[in-house]
Amino acid sequence: MERLALDRGRAVIRDAHHRYLLLQEAEGPSKGTWTFPGGRVDPNEDMEHAVIRETKEETGFDIRIIKKIGSFSSSEIGHKFQTHIFEAIVISGELSPPVDEIMNAQWLSAAEIESMASILKGSYVLEAIKI
Repeated sequence: MERLALDRGRAVIRDAHHRYLLLQEAEGPSKGTWTFPGGRVDPNEDMEHAVIRETKEETGFDIRIIKKIGSFSSSEIGHKFQTHIFEAIVISGELSPPVDEIMNAQWLSAAEIESMASILKGSYVLEAIKI
């Protein structure tokens, strides 16, 4: 039985070499999959604040949101998700993901990400790098 949609936000962050920061999940049903930094929105939390907070927790980076790229719907493990994607830039911090949540963090080119399609958390990752 599917539940109501859950909102989550993700930050698309690129470096000076136009590579994207992707994280490999270390826990839960998505363990081993790759996605952009971000996560679920807490009750009564602003979407952009959630993306900034989650990105800090998962990467150690402080970011600034540039603009919203889009929203994507998906169903995973009996839940409907609405994933909101934002372009963001790093304003400070060091890449230091928590090992209990993140297996790996890498800067990857669009071609590298496209070659990983079968291990991406959602199709929104491929859609977001095309925008």
